[in-house]
Amino acid sequence: MLLPKGIKHLHSSEKMRMKFRRKFHQNAAWLSALAAIIFIIFAVFGKEAILSFVKSKSGSILGDIRKKSDSLQAQSADWVFSRINNDPEVACQQYDLPTFAPHMMKFIKANGPLKCWDNGTAFVKGHTIYVKNDSLSTIRCNFTEIYREDDKTHDYFATKWHDGPFELQLSDGIRVQCTDFNSGKTWNEVHAGARRLPTLEDTTGWHRVPSTVAGPINVLIWAFDSTSKNNFLRKLPKSWSYMRDQMQDSVLMDGYNVLGESTFSALCPIVTGERTFSGPNKAYVSDLIGETLFSHFRKRGYVTAFVEDEQNWGTFQHWGEGFRSEIADHYTRAYMLERAKYIGHNSQCCYSKSCNGMTQTYVQEFWETYSEKPKLSFTLQGTYSHDDLNKLDMIDDELLEYLIWLNSPKMRNETMIVIMADHGPRGHALTMTRQGTIELRRPMMNIMMPPWFKTKFPKAWENLLVNSKRLVTTLDLHYTIKSLLSLQIMDLDTVPVLQNLPPGLTMFAPMPKGRTCAMAQVQSHYCACKNVKEVSTAPGSKHSDILHKLAKDVIVELNKRVQSWLLWCVKEMPAYSRFVKAMETKVDNKTGLLPNADSYHPFCREWSLEKIERAHLIVASKGNQTKLDDDELEESVSLQYELTIVARPGPGHFLATVWHNGQWLFSWQLHSLGGRTYKKVYYFSRMDWFSPHAKCIERIEVTKWPIEHFVNKFFNSAFYTEAQLLLWIMMLFFMGIFSLFPLALAELPRNMSCYQCRVQRHEDCTDPRFLRPCPVGTGAYDRCMTTVTKEGLLLRGISVGSSVTRTALTPGSCDLVPWVPEPMTAA
Repeated sequence: MLLPKGIKHLHSSEKMRMKFRRKFHQNAAWLSALAAIIFIIFAVFGKEAILSFVKSKSGSILGDIRKKSDSLQAQSADWVFSRINNDPEVACQQYDLPTFAPHMMKFIKANGPLKCWDNGTAFVKGHTIYVKNDSLSTIRCNFTEIYREDDKTHDYFATKWHDGPFELQLSDGIRVQCTDFNSGKTWNEVHAGARRLPTLEDTTGWHRVPSTVAGPINVLIWAFDSTSKNNFLRKLPKSWSYMRDQMQDSVLMDGYNVLGESTFSALCPIVTGERTFSGPNKAYVSDLIGETLFSHFRKRGYVTAFVEDEQNWGTFQHWGEGFRSEIADHYTRAYMLERAKYIGHNSQCCYSKSCNGMTQTYVQEFWETYSEKPKLSFTLQGTYSHDDLNKLDMIDDELLEYLIWLNSPKMRNETMIVIMADHGPRGHALTMTRQGTIELRRPMMNIMMPPWFKTKFPKAWENLLVNSKRLVTTLDLHYTIKSLLSLQIMDLDTVPVLQNLPPGLTMFAPMPKGRTCAMAQVQSHYCACKNVKEVSTAPGSKHSDILHKLAKDVIVELNKRVQSWLLWCVKEMPAYSRFVKAMETKVDNKTGLLPNADSYHPFCREWSLEKIERAHLIVASKGNQTKLDDDELEESVSLQYELTIVARPGPGHFLATVWHNGQWLFSWQLHSLGGRTYKKVYYFSRMDWFSPHAKCIERIEVTKWPIEHFVNKFFNSAFYTEAQLLLWIMMLFFMGIFSLFPLALAELPRNMSCYQCRVQRHEDCTDPRFLRPCPVGTGAYDRCMTTVTKEGLLLRGISVGSSVTRTALTPGSCDLVPWVPEPMTAA
């Protein structure tokens, strides 16, 4: 590089760049040598020897996870849990699970309160959008209200420019687009407020509520996704302490049991009053069901609201098309979908607030907007609990503030408050323990009634307390809420007979002691109060042969179900279209299965049994006996096995409930493994997250690229060959090398000197980033941080030639004085 005579050193940014280049070339040489050594090792010793060595010294990651899981299973598998109800006549006695036991607290990690640093520009109060005062001098915003077309699409009303507060008129959701005139930056925010609907003025009010209602009572349901009762107590200690100690007339429903392990299986009974419903794919849910809880209360003068935050799947949209018309008067799906476009579906912060805080504010504003009218609102919050059981404590302080608002005199005196969850945590190592399996089926439910309720309806209050220790479901919650409208004329003393017992009962009336999971339409797979006896799976043990044959049949059934879904994907997803003909023609008509051939089945491999992790026997006919010997088990009319199995590839952990008829218990050999009548698989549950092992489904995107066959073959091999492993290593190596090139070649614009800009790159240097401010003192001043010029360049708009001189400048002056350049010399 040529430098003017007398200049001994390069500019600091140039020195840094040259130093980086030297280091880069040195590291590249080392990386190349390392790759060569790896290649030689694989060539000499082979893949198996290398993998064996690595596994023996450090252990594979998945192997470590399995060993840890096995250890935890051993700690809790034989744990003897007491029951919450010691009455032997109660058919379903739930387990009293320890909340803070060491074997469970190993999975719990503490988080501090959530902090959101984006202050945002707009905020909502009531049904009015305000722009913060400190922003008004430099920005201007326009407002676009959002309207719902259906549950899958939404559109916008006309955009309006407004300098002051903007009042919501057409929708609860609004997009605020702001522009900063100083920087030219434009950004969007999406907010929601509860506007008052003119159409509800005459159709709602206490004068329209039936005279048989319990009293002037509203209903507020706040539900968390994937939160067991125990984990609610662990992760929300401040909120739970306040609920327990400060919110009087509060009842913890210890007997609450799931109807299934999905959100749909919990919300469908609450909303529809039905265990489930069926219909064609892509049908509107509203076409398949009758009256909903919202429509029932709307007809009786109530204003209704339904809020669900995680709308990337949606409880009722994940299965079908959702609702043809809005299910409630205030329905936030369109707002949530629009918000997700800008901050994502699972974002924890919504500008200056947490997304939970924004939802809480919306519900509070809804309550204030219709302060004089009867109200029913249902909110499902999943952002902080669905994917991770440890994030819930991030909003403990916010929930505490919300509970303090709920406990205000007006709210408590007029509202039935339900704090609940749909099911327990899934996909976590905690779930793979014996207690974790039970917690999955035992979510949170706490019911708070107004103070006057137990005085006006002492028998209903007494029944609620008793039923809190008995089996209850979300179907019962539906009928409990509906019974508020007719509580004054209900029979609160007569115990229903067990024969023809309806699946849903109000908790304000007595529930029969003999009510079982089956009577409540809870499948055995999800029944948390069933009696189990752990049996040995070791070779040679009494139940070993039948357990392993059942486990293999579970795998066959699992593959059949997976492949049936795969065939559906082939028909429904364009990315699979080229495989339709090949896959449909290869299906075995007898088994309904696809042969495992990668040539036409490029995405998903079949499961195979690795081991039975544990097995339990369930005896449905023996009530709640806690001790059962083998003779009693063998004499039982019907047996159920609960198997926890580990399958390959993955590994994947599954829980399966299998029914076995006793008359065929010892005549297994008379039936083929694909058997027809001697056993039946009821349900599967995936106990760990499937996403790390479901890349085969995600990789349908590679069908857009020519290398898809290479990618599919490479990633779907059960074991990589030496060549594939080497190719993988080399691919990572070169990706690392190429990723460093931009850094090595990058010019740092903020540190670039005028010499680099003008002489080396022949670019103008008028950008302020390259220029220094005027000097304060006297002395030679170089406006462009350089001691050379080139003919024809413009300095501050003055054309300078090759013959210029530079002299000392007066203080504060930025004028250029001609000077004569010194000759160029090599550095």
